[in-house]
Amino acid sequence: MKDDLRDRIRQATESSSVGRSDFIELLRLIDAHYDRMEATISETVSARSIADPTPIEVIFDSVTDALISVGESGNIRVCNQVSVRFFGLDKDALIGSSIGTFLPAAAGLTMSEFLQPFMSNLEATHFESSGGEVMARRADGREFLAEINASRIDTPDGAVYVATLRDITERKEAESSLRENEERYRALVENAPEAIVVLDVDANRFIDANDKACMLFNLSRARL
Repeated sequence: MKDDLRDRIRQATESSSVGRSDFIELLRLIDAHYDRMEATISETVSARSIADPTPIEVIFDSVTDALISVGESGNIRVCNQVSVRFFGLDKDALIGSSIGTFLPAAAGLTMSEFLQPFMSNLEATHFESSGGEVMARRADGREFLAEINASRIDTPDGAVYVATLRDITERKEAESSLRENEERYRALVENAPEAIVVLDVDANRFIDANDKACMLFNLSRARL
């Protein structure tokens, strides 16, 4: 209990008929009451921080991309749950770490230098994303390709950069597989012994043909 509060209670009791033993008991009861209040408040705050995150944390964790906030030094200040899954470390381990550990291209550069190619202008009337692709690294050393977009916020404590990362490994693999299938299809068509054409039924036009078809109709591919 604060000393000034004790003094005020003591003065009040001395000017009344309350005895010393009653005064001491009164102080004990008040101390016990304050202790119970502090314990209740502490338990409530602890329970809320664990089971009931703040609204901004809920918003961050609902984003489907990894969301990371870094200062000019490159140390991670805030991250969301997707970042935990991407990099294989919990939030406590990620926060305070250098972003260069997880984005190798950032090593040795300031955040301004590294993120400049990926920056979006938040003040522009027409929002345009200037995202790009970077190689990212998980805690176990495995690498994956990520699409990155960043923005800068100026605060009294200096510049803060917010970066979003999206794992595009599966998309790139699918695109590569599609290109391989197209190339395989083209090789099969071009080397087939038969004349092969592709007809757009709705337009009633040929839209592709192999060399054998050009020879059969005695037309160039463009004309056919």
